Amino acid sequence: MRSAIKTPWLLRASGAPSLAVRAAPERARTSSVECEAHLFAHHAERLLADLTAQRVLGRRR
Repeated sequence: MRSAIKTPWLLRASGAPSLAVRAAPERARTSSVECEAHLFAHHAERLLADLTAQRVLGRRR
């Protein structure tokens, strides 16, 4: 049986702590860089930047 993938949006919607929300794209970025999947790594970096900007500005979606 395959485990469900928890995206940052699902984690946030379920009330997960912000560290768990940030950990998902960080793992994706690390894995993508290791596999030389640079486009996916770039997407993960943009997601992390967006999450950081939202935290700094005090916004939550």
